[in-house]
Amino acid sequence: MRLPNFGLVAGIVILLLLFPTFLFFHAAWHPHPLRGVYVRLPNIYAERDASSPPLLVRLDRQKRFHLYDGRIPVEDTPPLSANELEGKLRQALAERPSHYVYLNADPELTWQDGLDAIDLIRKAGGEPLFFTPRLRSPSAD
Repeated sequence: MRLPNFGLVAGIVILLLLFPTFLFFHAAWHPHPLRGVYVRLPNIYAERDASSPPLLVRLDRQKRFHLYDGRIPVEDTPPLSANELEGKLRQALAERPSHYVYLNADPELTWQDGLDAIDLIRKAGGEPLFFTPRLRSPSAD
């Protein structure tokens, strides 16, 4: 009995290994069009009024809001309730051409606390943007 050619055996083995790989990559590169979540990102190239500092809403560890609008240092902003923040934020946004509001939440808080702050900013007419707090050096603690 004679064995088949090496080329024939190699071709069959390569076909059996590569065909499932081709199917996998085809499915990965051409996903179903309805998968995913629609996210509207802000336009980072929009013109910003350089004369006024950005608005910053800070949510501290005790779940108190602080609104920084550039008039006093960030550390000296008084704590606000949700209702007070909404009113002051509406007033501050009415004076500005850009309605972007930066949100800084304490990392110890839950995601729900951050989402509630986002809803509050949107309710006041702002467009929330996010940034992470500065990392403190171990010697600062």
